[in-house]
Amino acid sequence: MKRNKYLILFLLLSLNLSYAQGQMKIYNRFMPVDLSRDSNFMEYFNHFKIIVSKDDSLGMAKLLDANFPLNVRLDKIGSRTNETTLFKVNNQKQFLKLYPRIFDARMKKLIARQQLKDLSLMERGIMLSHGEIWWHYYKDSKKIIISTLANVGYLFPKDIMKK
Repeated sequence: MKRNKYLILFLLLSLNLSYAQGQMKIYNRFMPVDLSRDSNFMEYFNHFKIIVSKDDSLGMAKLLDANFPLNVRLDKIGSRTNETTLFKVNNQKQFLKLYPRIFDARMKKLIARQQLKDLSLMERGIMLSHGEIWWHYYKDSKKIIISTLANVGYLFPKDIMKK
């Protein structure tokens, strides 16, 4: 009887350990653990911030060229709070039409304030602030792509426009 208890306990611990190791593999599959030590991502992120600060829509479209199709979530025009629309942007032309809505004053202000240390490393990728931008970073091929852009009011911190 005692042996069965120990056997069950051992099996449960083994399963938990293998599950945790599996999660770590997924987490590290497409991004580094410490972005501040990765010169490739630091250079990309600084270039991204410069493009946004200069309001360079063509530069952003060129940066995103390999990312299409791109998921973009925006507030519905003339809607109530928390009503959003998901756009599947397939090319630069569609992106340039949506650019003013994606990178409005609120988004530019948020991006200007962000530092590498403010980014969150998660299983899905690298997240800016509250999920406004998601990057996937494939370190082996040094490929960085934006998977999602979201400029929706409910994601932004309440004090973003006050400062």
